Amino acid sequence: MATARDLQAQLAQARSPEEYVDMLQHGVEHFPRVALFWRLYAEHERATRGPEVAWKLLNENEEKALCWCRCDADLWRVAAECCRDAHPREERASESTELVGRTFERAVAAAGAAPEATALWRAYRDWAANSAPVAQRAQAKASLLRRASLIPGEGNDEFWREIEKEAREGGDEKDRERARALDPLAQAARRDGAARAQIWRAARHAQTDDDLGRWRIVIAYERASMPTEKRRQEATPAEKSAHALSIDAGRRRIAAAYRAAIDACADQAPELFLELSDWAEQCHAEDLARPEAIPGGADTDCPEDEALIASPFSLEDESPLFQAAPSGPDAAVHILADAAKTCSTSVLAAAAHAAALERLGRPAEAEAALEALVAKELKTDDPEAKEGELCAAPWVLLERHCRRHRGKEAARDVFARTADLRKAKKIDARIYEGHAVVESRANNDKLAARRVFELGLDQRPELLQRHDAVYVLTFAHFLETDCGDADSASAVIERSIAAYKKEQDVPHVLWDALVSIYHRHASSRDAAMKARAVEVRRKKAGAGGVGGALMALWRDVSSAAILPLNATDTAWRVREAIPAILVRDLASCRDHASKLEAARADGLLADEIDNGGVDASDLDAGDDGDAVAILLSAGTLPPNLRRLTERIHTKARKQVADPRAVQFVLDALLRAPLPPPPTKKRGRDDDDEDDAEAPPDAFRARRAAKRAAK
Repeated sequence: MATARDLQAQLAQARSPEEYVDMLQHGVEHFPRVALFWRLYAEHERATRGPEVAWKLLNENEEKALCWCRCDADLWRVAAECCRDAHPREERASESTELVGRTFERAVAAAGAAPEATALWRAYRDWAANSAPVAQRAQAKASLLRRASLIPGEGNDEFWREIEKEAREGGDEKDRERARALDPLAQAARRDGAARAQIWRAARHAQTDDDLGRWRIVIAYERASMPTEKRRQEATPAEKSAHALSIDAGRRRIAAAYRAAIDACADQAPELFLELSDWAEQCHAEDLARPEAIPGGADTDCPEDEALIASPFSLEDESPLFQAAPSGPDAAVHILADAAKTCSTSVLAAAAHAAALERLGRPAEAEAALEALVAKELKTDDPEAKEGELCAAPWVLLERHCRRHRGKEAARDVFARTADLRKAKKIDARIYEGHAVVESRANNDKLAARRVFELGLDQRPELLQRHDAVYVLTFAHFLETDCGDADSASAVIERSIAAYKKEQDVPHVLWDALVSIYHRHASSRDAAMKARAVEVRRKKAGAGGVGGALMALWRDVSSAAILPLNATDTAWRVREAIPAILVRDLASCRDHASKLEAARADGLLADEIDNGGVDASDLDAGDDGDAVAILLSAGTLPPNLRRLTERIHTKARKQVADPRAVQFVLDALLRAPLPPPPTKKRGRDDDDEDDAEAPPDAFRARRAAKRAAK
């Protein structure tokens, strides 16, 4: 049983109650985030061993089965019913009735805004009307009816009809006025119910692997359905109260969508936690901006209406996450804390949690969170790092935090703690960059930062030959901008170039950075000659890159912080496929070069096919800008496609090649590897046996069509 879906399919085939229980135990143990296994297990225990055992099962596994993000109305309904049946009915308020009421409140807070929550609200209403303490029945029932009436779903309109009936038969004039104000909102919720239920059902039960994409649709739908704020001074108190109920229902719907999405794919998408925390703080800011939030504001009678909505079973002592719509900085911190716990390998989630604590003036807790992140010893996924190297980001974040709150010596102590890791090369080289930035920017000690960069090159000389050249370019950027030492910056880049055995192996980005320095700092008469010499060297090394002959001139002109924006030069630049990006410093040069490198690797550069055709310089076999040449040299093309591309390259070196032929090759590369089309001899190949004969030529039909056209 590899997946939860496989186990679900096997449950119906259980041959005995013992086997059925074994499957459920396996499900809750290995797939604790699947609510179905918990619900079936609890229902089985309730039917065979009583509600007390079922409630004990769910209560003892509360963090797994009944967590704050478990937006499954059926599971919460079963849990609340087990809690209700496990405790005796009492006419007066007691600890047991308080527990049952709080369990129902937690249930509707976590899953009451889901479209399939009608049965949950109905169970809560029956208990509140018949079994709750007598003194709390009226308030509990009125509160849940008003909250459930504006939630679109299947059958939720029965709660609105009950409100209308009670107002018509036994209510006073204020109750009837509130019912009339709620009527259009309830009608709108009823119209929205079918569409909303369909979207949620598709997200829950679609047989696809894109869980996040499906729940993104649900979140977008709920956020788009959020009622807008209205500022009507002539509105009656009942209309203002109804609108406040509508806003509350909209927020609970959005929170339910985020809860369900987090429950389905929390470990895959930590960004959901961050979005929910931002939304919680946004709701808090909107509440503070309302007139009724200010003492003596316009809506002085809103507290009375809110008292009718409030439940007698308060959840104020619970975690802020069990608010129906989490709001405020404290709720945001709890959400991010759960993100750091759930996505334990995410540095960004832990950093967001620490930043939220720091904003609330709790630096000690933030430092503890970062220390916990460091203790996890997360491995880096840098493709050029050695296997098993630790990620440097947790250490750098901790160092920055200590510098802000405990001074420079505390930050340096954090860096000193990594001495053994650095000497053994068990930590990512970015630890040097991070500490150098702290020394340069926070401590304003340029000399210390420079020594840190040099220390990195001394302890890790292989950094001079990294394919992306990030470390060298960062060091050069620091020397040029922070220290104002362009000569040292160019010397560092030359040192990196010299570290390669062949200049043909030097990354393009180093050539771009070196020539850019010479162009920008042309303070002597020989500066132009130096830049030209670098261009000649890069041409000999076969690193001409995109743009042909224009690229060298473009680098020269754009280094002066201007762009030649006119019709002629723009058309020229477009023909040469040069992006209109002004390279201002080495950092942007590095980022731009990395994008070009990625485009080269994908074989999608526009200079492969120009308006004037593909010439010999474009199809130079030593030019990494040619994706076809890269694949040819790597020997990864199919034999028939290899022969065709070799012929095209041979012709292109002598004369202008046919653009249509090159386009056909590139289109084939984008679709490779594809099976060959069927031949006349064998029209179908639907057997399961391997074919011993050679594969047919995929381009025979194309050649035949060309001959027929001639």
